[in-house]
Amino acid sequence: KYGYIEQSKNDPREPILKLLKELLGKSGSVIAYNDSFEKKAIKNAAEVYDDYKEWAEELEGRFIDLLAPFRSFHYYNPVQEGSASLKQVLPALSKMNYKNIAISNGGEASGEYYRVTFGEAIAEKDRKAVYKALDKYCDIDTIGMAEIIKALYRISK
Repeated sequence: KYGYIEQSKNDPREPILKLLKELLGKSGSVIAYNDSFEKKAIKNAAEVYDDYKEWAEELEGRFIDLLAPFRSFHYYNPVQEGSASLKQVLPALSKMNYKNIAISNGGEASGEYYRVTFGEAIAEKDRKAVYKALDKYCDIDTIGMAEIIKALYRISK
C-alpha cells in the first residue's frame, strides 16, 4: 500500500510527482476513475516542475479510464440511480461505499486538505483527524477501483 499526503505547508506537487514516477515505473497501465482529471493534475504539476514534463507526457498514454464502461452504459445497475460516478458504481458492484466516513467526496477532500494544511489556528488534533479521514477516503477510492475491476471480471466470465 502506498499513500502520500503532504502535511507541511510546502508545495506538495514535486514530492507527489517524484513518488508517482518511482512507483509507476516505465511500463504498465495506470487505472483511474475519470482519467481526464488525473491526467490534468499531473500535467499541470509537471508544467511547474520541468524535470517531470517528459515523463508526464509519456504517462498520459498509459491511462485506462475505469469510468468508461459506466459512462457509456455498457454496464448499469439500478443501484447507480442513473449515475456513473464512483460513489454510485462502487456499491452497485461491491460491499463498499462512502457512507459513515468523515470525508466522502473529492470537493470536500480538497477543501479540507487546503484548510488544515494551509489554514491558520487549526488544533494539531483536528489536523491529524482530517489527514486520517483523507487517507480513509483515498483508500476507499483506490481499493474500490480494484473491487470494481474484480467484479467486472467476474461478470464477464
